[in-house]
Amino acid sequence: MSSSSPSQAKEACTRNDHRERSWQNHPWPQSDGPECKNRAPSVKGESRRYVCDIIAGPAPSSGGETGGPCIIRNDGVPCANCSRRFPPVECTVLRIDAPDGESRAPEYEEQVVSLGVPHSENLYLDGTGDPDAMVHIRPFGGILTESPLFPSIGMLMASTTQSLEKGVEVTRNSESLAIKARVLTGINEMLKGDFGSVAQEVIRSVINLCVMEWFWGADDSMWAHLRGMKHMINLRSGLRGIKDIVGESIIILTDYEISCCFETELYLQSNDPVLLEEIPIPTSWPDGFDCPLIRSNVSFDDVKDKLGLTRAGARILDDVRFLTTSITEADGGPASIRKIQSTASWIYSRLSKVSGRESGRSEQDAEVADVADMESEAERIEEALRLAGLIYSWSISSMAQISQFKDDKTLERAYKAIRGVNLTRWKDIPGIFLWIMLVAAPSTKQDTRGRFIRRKMAVAGLSIGFESFGVGISYLRAFWLVQRWIARQGKPAADSLT
Repeated sequence: MSSSSPSQAKEACTRNDHRERSWQNHPWPQSDGPECKNRAPSVKGESRRYVCDIIAGPAPSSGGETGGPCIIRNDGVPCANCSRRFPPVECTVLRIDAPDGESRAPEYEEQVVSLGVPHSENLYLDGTGDPDAMVHIRPFGGILTESPLFPSIGMLMASTTQSLEKGVEVTRNSESLAIKARVLTGINEMLKGDFGSVAQEVIRSVINLCVMEWFWGADDSMWAHLRGMKHMINLRSGLRGIKDIVGESIIILTDYEISCCFETELYLQSNDPVLLEEIPIPTSWPDGFDCPLIRSNVSFDDVKDKLGLTRAGARILDDVRFLTTSITEADGGPASIRKIQSTASWIYSRLSKVSGRESGRSEQDAEVADVADMESEAERIEEALRLAGLIYSWSISSMAQISQFKDDKTLERAYKAIRGVNLTRWKDIPGIFLWIMLVAAPSTKQDTRGRFIRRKMAVAGLSIGFESFGVGISYLRAFWLVQRWIARQGKPAADSLT
């Protein structure tokens, strides 16, 4: 097990395995217990070892697994093992046999401290990632292994994803249709019994169906299932009544994403007490998660090299951030509205002119290069940012929703710029990618391109939300507030970010 990645630090081992690997210093409880998931690795090449004291005793919500708060003896540094578990385990990390005078934390601990959350390589935008990164949604484990319904939902998602990636219409895929019929039959059978005993499982199943139908463009079916979801939530007296914090988080994130895509009011959260709860706006986030939708003390120009952005691209993002926060923090007065529209018009005018791309040419003399002819990904990212900023600023300056932007040539060019960048590269800057996809989503149609944009927007939003719910929901909510500001002709939403 490598010591360079926190995502690999939870490898399980048995007691015998401890003895075979000379982990005698690990004091396992005398009674039989679960596999140890908390041993920390030795640091290769150094005479340092770690021991993890497991405290026996069941956790309230873990079904007999060791649990409780994480107790750390290294100046409050989170343990790379137990901080990634859900529920967290109770352990004490001790440093022994360290060289005299050596106080540096091992590399894997430094990484956990620097990010505060799992690494961004856990994101699945490009179809690859670390499955263990999702350990914090472990409450799904029981349902996945015991439910007669969830395995079919997993197969349905796999089948539809394969169809979409191959460009095959899901409605023409007999396999997907057969699995969907089996899932719907299973849900209907469960609803014939006591709803209170199956509420969590059914609600989790239906929200997955809604997301899949949103992916493949079955909007009528999706809205029908959303109405059913809303009715079930009402039967539980609101989202809190489901008593499922993981499922609730997914529902909230999905509600914002669908509302942003269709430029509507929130649906699943409407009239729900959860809307009255204040969500703190984050002031820090993992490296690479920077997004132009909320305020930051660090400009994109300051971190352009770390993010791999051109100077022009960073300037666009800083302008978008200024414009967005002007709306989400606006007082709604006439002077404020005029100033915001004037700023948006200036940004739109500047982005309408072709960028000289730091080549020394003036904007007037520069010519638009075809996306395919751009030599570097940094240039294609800049072009995607320019076109997204162009559409975004047009919407704000004209007080018209993004879906009313009818310049098909610009939309086509924006899509080519997005697709011209490797998904693995987008995965390095998920916050920026999410903003671009949020701008692109309202103009999508029920075709291959539209399904791609919806799917990647949803994956980006949910992945950021899984890494940090506060960060993910703040990005989505800020974009939604801009849409509501436009829809209300400058009147701020009731839950603005002020």
